[in-house]
Amino acid sequence: MSGLVRRAFLISAVVGALVVSASPAAAARPGTFEFSACWDGDGVVASLSWSGFRVSQYSFGFGQDNGDGLGFFEPITPATSGSFSNDWLDSVDNTVDLVAGGVYGHSQRRAIRSGEVHRPLGGWSALDPC
Repeated sequence: MSGLVRRAFLISAVVGALVVSASPAAAARPGTFEFSACWDGDGVVASLSWSGFRVSQYSFGFGQDNGDGLGFFEPITPATSGSFSNDWLDSVDNTVDLVAGGVYGHSQRRAIRSGEVHRPLGGWSALDPC
C-alpha cells in the first residue's frame, strides 16, 4: 500500500462510518455495487466493484461492531465503473468483527454504497477461498 496516496488513519467509527453511512437514497440510485471478502491462505482479501454511478474514491477497513477500527480512503480519477481489491487485511485476526468497504463521490461524508462481511463462526479462515 502506497503511503503517498492512501491516507490511513485509526479513529473510532471509521468502520462504523463505512457500513452505516450510505444514504437511504442510495438504494434508489441506478447501478450496481458489490463487496466481498475471501481467504487467500494468509489473510482476508476484500474486493469491491461498482458501475452506473460516478465514484471519486473508495475505502476499505476492518474493526469492531461498535465502529472502532482502521481504514483508509483512496482517491481515484472519477469513474462510473471500476473494481479494487485489497490484501493488506493480513493483519485481520479473529478478534476483528468485520471487514468493510465503500465508494464515495466528491465528499467523504457519506458513502454512495458500502458493504461489510462479518467474521464467520469458524474464524476468518472459514471464508470461501480466493
